[in-house]
Amino acid sequence: MEYSKENKRKFFFDYFRQRLAFVKEHCTKHNLEAVILSCCALDGLSAYRYGGKSNLKRFLQFVLEYSGLKEDYLKVSLPLLKQDAEKLLGSEANIPNDKKARIERFIEFLENQLGVKDEEYTRLSYDVDMPIESLKNKLWSRQRNGEYDQTLLLIKDILKKELLDYTYIAILWREYRCLAVHESALKRDKAGINLGKKIVPYYVNENIIKSDRIFRSIPRFDIPPQFIISTLENCINNLEKEWEQNNVDPEDFLKKNEALT
Repeated sequence: MEYSKENKRKFFFDYFRQRLAFVKEHCTKHNLEAVILSCCALDGLSAYRYGGKSNLKRFLQFVLEYSGLKEDYLKVSLPLLKQDAEKLLGSEANIPNDKKARIERFIEFLENQLGVKDEEYTRLSYDVDMPIESLKNKLWSRQRNGEYDQTLLLIKDILKKELLDYTYIAILWREYRCLAVHESALKRDKAGINLGKKIVPYYVNENIIKSDRIFRSIPRFDIPPQFIISTLENCINNLEKEWEQNNVDPEDFLKKNEALT
């Protein structure tokens, strides 16, 4: 029996919507299961769309193109960037004093110019993060003698992270998708109990206690399951619209991608 392209598309998207419905019904309160199933579905959809092997580049391209949440996912987590910059000041990093002074100025820039302050992490309306291109423009326009560039190079050399690694989409891939799928774990386990039942990425404080006093607060970042599920739902809907408009045959699309791999 020969199926029409329309029927093939229906079968294709019905399959992914069944996965979505299961996650919505059973996994919204179970972060690990929600992440595994949602991210596997996103990975599967990206494979049909682009072909090739599963990796950050393909995952990033698909989510940014079809989720409708590009502005959110390209935000840089400034508290995590500041936290890593502070790690460079530790004795284990073994950085010369002149470079430490540059790092300190970079941290001061994040605090004083961009509002990345420890005490702000528990505010319900906390929204200090900004898109990566906006951050680049601010950094490049306000640095002196390339000192911020040099701090970012130190982060790259010592901590093996680039600015892109602090975007929400890279964090979703590295600390949610990869950890959940390969290690059945989530790095965000210290983000605290989601008491506010938040549906968008958020921060909480982890207070460090010394001598019975709060010594400092460390930011913990979380992308809640509801946000990941919404990402999957948007991707399904938007990819389906595109394929309907172009009268795509999913079977032909898969064969084409297989030929490219």
